[in-house]
Amino acid sequence: MDLAPLMQERTPEQLRTWISGPHRINPKTNCDTRLLPDSDRDLLLNYLAISLHPPPPTREELLRQQFEKDLAASREQKQRKANDAARRAQGKK
Repeated sequence: MDLAPLMQERTPEQLRTWISGPHRINPKTNCDTRLLPDSDRDLLLNYLAISLHPPPPTREELLRQQFEKDLAASREQKQRKANDAARRAQGKK
């Protein structure tokens, strides 16, 4: 189940209320969090918040992404030059 649309419609406090007692909000729900310790509820809320709004990439991740992009562009340029040289060589025959 994709929770992103639900997460966008609810405030963190509304989610906290739901997770702490879903049957108080919707008596017909199958969600049961009664045995979930408070610390796990906090972890669950943090997970949901991060999954919807992931933290920005680290500097190292950005540098790696840029390196991979530059490397792919360089390989593509070399391949184009090789293809152009092969076409010119075929034309001279």
